[in-house]
Amino acid sequence: MFESIYKGWNFFSKKIILLWGIIISGLIWFTTAFFQENITNFIQDVGSKGLITPIITYIPYLFSEYGWKFVGILGILFLIGFLVNWLAFTIALGQGNNKSQKNTNTVFRSIPKIMVYTFLTFIITSVFGFLGLLLLSWASIVSFILLIILMIFWIAVLLVIIFGIICMGLNNTTIKEGLNDAWTFIKNKFWLSVLFFIIFIIILYILFIILDSIFFAIFGFTEFEYITSIVLTLLILLYSTNTIAFFTNKHLNKISTNKAVKHK
Repeated sequence: MFESIYKGWNFFSKKIILLWGIIISGLIWFTTAFFQENITNFIQDVGSKGLITPIITYIPYLFSEYGWKFVGILGILFLIGFLVNWLAFTIALGQGNNKSQKNTNTVFRSIPKIMVYTFLTFIITSVFGFLGLLLLSWASIVSFILLIILMIFWIAVLLVIIFGIICMGLNNTTIKEGLNDAWTFIKNKFWLSVLFFIIFIIILYILFIILDSIFFAIFGFTEFEYITSIVLTLLILLYSTNTIAFFTNKHLNKISTNKAVKHK
């Protein structure tokens, strides 16, 4: 596990993948930064209304209250989700064993299936959010217990979604094959994956504080602030994605090896 964390920096050795990783990470930063205020205000407003509005009238309320703005925000969130998935696929492609697929053509040919994957995960996330609001609106002990069960189930589904796009990139497979690989991975490495993400999130938080402090000590609040923000975002995105891809590839190969040995 810790090997994955320090070897996550090896994305510098894969030049074509690094180039596209930087481009996609830059698009993520630009899209998020440009729409950040609108998205934040919208989510806060919608979230607070969702807790006090009956769930049956909640969706019609969103369309009547926000109209096309609601559709626009959903479109922006979908775009950000697509870019994140595209980055994960591309970086995982660099960690894969098939060297002939680590090229620009594969990166571009992956766009249609990544859009479909993003749409499917978008729908799944929306369903879980709707069910969560539904249980919160009941405000009873039974609904609270069901909410806890839903959250546990959501963690498992979220891990499959995260590892699914990584598995797709590692072997440039279809959505079905990627999700099957991710499900196999989660069944064999569920608690290791949970522990990995807990430790890794803590390390990322510490790393962010350290890098942010270094950049501030060098540049301060100057005209370089946006540049340092971009550089910091790119480093964190590339490092975190590559670390997850390395972790997945390493343990997925171990699972495959163990299965092959058992079949002999």
